[in-house]
Amino acid sequence: MTHSLDDANSDDYFLQWNTDHFPIEILEDSLVIPNVHRRRMLGMLNLRVDWQKHRPVLIVDQDECIVKCGEMQKYYWMSPGHKPTESKSEGSGFMLSGFRLWGAGGFIGITNNQKDAAEKIWKENADDADFATPDEEKVLDNWMQHEGRWWSYRSFEYGKARAGYWDGEKMSVQARQVMVVLEFLYPEHNINFIFDWSSCHDKAPEENVHAKDFKATPGFQAYSKEQKADISKGVVGHKKGESKELTCKDFLPIDPEAYPNRAAGWIDEGKIYFRFREGEVPIQGAGKLDDDAYVRLPKGLKQLLLELGLNANAKRKVEKSSVEDSLEKLFMEQSFIREQPSLLQKACEKRGHTCLMLPKCHPEFNPIERVWGRMKLYTRAHNNNQLPTLRKNVPVALSSNNIRFDLHYLYERKSRDYMRAYLKPGCTDPFEAKAMVGSQKVYRSHRGIPPSEFTDKRAKPWDLLKLKLKGMVQAHLAS
Repeated sequence: MTHSLDDANSDDYFLQWNTDHFPIEILEDSLVIPNVHRRRMLGMLNLRVDWQKHRPVLIVDQDECIVKCGEMQKYYWMSPGHKPTESKSEGSGFMLSGFRLWGAGGFIGITNNQKDAAEKIWKENADDADFATPDEEKVLDNWMQHEGRWWSYRSFEYGKARAGYWDGEKMSVQARQVMVVLEFLYPEHNINFIFDWSSCHDKAPEENVHAKDFKATPGFQAYSKEQKADISKGVVGHKKGESKELTCKDFLPIDPEAYPNRAAGWIDEGKIYFRFREGEVPIQGAGKLDDDAYVRLPKGLKQLLLELGLNANAKRKVEKSSVEDSLEKLFMEQSFIREQPSLLQKACEKRGHTCLMLPKCHPEFNPIERVWGRMKLYTRAHNNNQLPTLRKNVPVALSSNNIRFDLHYLYERKSRDYMRAYLKPGCTDPFEAKAMVGSQKVYRSHRGIPPSEFTDKRAKPWDLLKLKLKGMVQAHLAS
């Protein structure tokens, strides 16, 4: 059930929504009976079972959201026909990243004692490479505290030049923190994580192979400009024109039978190597160097495509809108490249859990999108353009006082209904499944959904505000 970030292009990607044990049947078992009693809903977690591992399953979704002080305050008080001298900003703000536990009433809340126990486990694993993180990230103090509990969402404030921005490494750290907490609370459960296609979710380890790591022809790439070393930031300096070190793996497993036109003697043993081995010379252009000089030299995209029996005469890259093939496009489309795990997948799989990526531009599959929308209704209604007020309002907006437990269940059930509606029962053809999901409404954003998804008000809140301001202006002019 683990799919790489690029699996949306594979034939069997969409069949994951109609498997025997996740997520459709499992979600139906756990959510068919809404129940506002937290204890009873937690007991229902045992109904969800990963039949492959014979362990009950926890389903956890995740997403990020930006909140700003001036949201919903961008309309000026002015007479008709007049224009403002300058556009009004939405003001400063910060970003939230949260994890929700399905069937348990929303975000994960832990007491001080539970937090101390989880931190102890975290610190005991500090020497593990999987937990190698900055010192300030080795505790759960970055979780938000409200109503005597620590909650599984955190905030961070971004600065200029992307300083403090959310990235794949921070995402991986927070995911591992959630794993430690849930493993402590539910030691017998397997965790299925649901992620969307946010930019930081596709962060790849340095060992992953990518087309940008290679020249078109054999040899090392060179730096285009000088970089000064910065020990405090872990930046290694280099000079302009200096050769780049190839940090990817030496080889990846491959199915030779999938390439009937492959060059003889290169990938027949079930591996594709990215550096020349002893005794190997390029298929084209051999003789430019001594045979021994090719050993450990990066092969280049043309050589790799020739080994696979693919077109190596294309341009290195073309515009994204172009239908032409390019060396980079052909290389990145290969299944052994797309199946490489991301940082998130590695973190999940190393601890025996599952990482599932949602299809692109289908935020309706992720219930947390509706939670963010409901939260913003509160913060926009109670803001005064001051950052301290916003910091104070966010935990209240995410609490059960604003988003009741039963609303979380309804949001989850709505996502389940979308999943079921997009695929007819018994769909086993991967091409049909992909076409059925692709034929549905696709949102312009990977995270934006209409307000009707999280509130009973059919009109958008900002439209209501404009109508209110327009009426007030007209009443003022009439007086």
